[in-house]
Amino acid sequence: MPAEFLSCDWGTSSFRLRLVSTATNAVVAEVQSSDGIKTLRAQDWPLWSRPDQFADFMRNKLDVLVEKHAFHSLPLIISGMASSTIGWKSLPYARLPMSIDGSDFHIEDLEWEAPKSVARTLLISGAASNDDIMRGEECQIVGVFSRLPFKPLAKNAVLVLPGTHSKHVFVEGQKMVRFRTFMTGELFEVLSHHSILSASMRSEPTRLPARRPKKVSIESERSAGFSDGVKHVQEYGLMQSLFKVRTRSVLGNMEGWENSGFLSGLLIGSEVAELVPSFDRPIIVAGELADLYSTALNIFGKSDAITADVDDATTFAHRLALSHFYS
Repeated sequence: MPAEFLSCDWGTSSFRLRLVSTATNAVVAEVQSSDGIKTLRAQDWPLWSRPDQFADFMRNKLDVLVEKHAFHSLPLIISGMASSTIGWKSLPYARLPMSIDGSDFHIEDLEWEAPKSVARTLLISGAASNDDIMRGEECQIVGVFSRLPFKPLAKNAVLVLPGTHSKHVFVEGQKMVRFRTFMTGELFEVLSHHSILSASMRSEPTRLPARRPKKVSIESERSAGFSDGVKHVQEYGLMQSLFKVRTRSVLGNMEGWENSGFLSGLLIGSEVAELVPSFDRPIIVAGELADLYSTALNIFGKSDAITADVDDATTFAHRLALSHFYS
């Protein structure tokens, strides 16, 4: 294993390239952008030229990273949608059950005209069950459960990974045995921007500031809207609750940011409702939306959910994958 390595998480809507210390897992330098696979795919390249376009993009980002911190001839490991059918090179999924120590990753060398800063490029394939798929989240899962205090929980736990396509991952006996995907984040984006509900979710005030008590902040209104949404979907279900966003605005004179919180509560609450049968086991919620999911879980009666930071989970999993590959 070299002293440093290059870690790339290339998702549907984002790109992150990091120079990482092997000894400490500390990020030495990084480059981020919103140029996910979806963005590059939208440029409608001819099928034959797509690998060249991905290679050009990566070379440009590596040049930016080298300017931030010079390095030479390091391994580059890539996870996420880069290995999908719309990515750089399509790879078959690793199949469940899958060990949470990274040893079951499906990894292949990626051949391309790499710059001198890269020694070899490795592509991680993602994971699949009999009826569901993921690319990128498998690294977060390995990164979370490979460290304390979560490692002992891998005997029997559920890991929730919020996002555009949220995942509920069931881990038993140190293995990922099944998972479920929820389009919670994507539904929020579609409904709040491309449906009749969008007019009820403006970010700017629609009534005079004097009508809001000074002690009530926008954030507290959004938070109250979220809790109301969770409680409403808990009682009435999602399909009957969605149009409530509109009626709250028209009849209740609710502000856009509070309705935004309400819609978020409806969608996350509907997702969390699917976890109720698993309340007898530890539930771990990871990522930026962990607080919202914890609030929703508490409303449904699960007050002991555990939150986890996944900021460095992917780089940790990449380091584990490299150690298995080089052993």
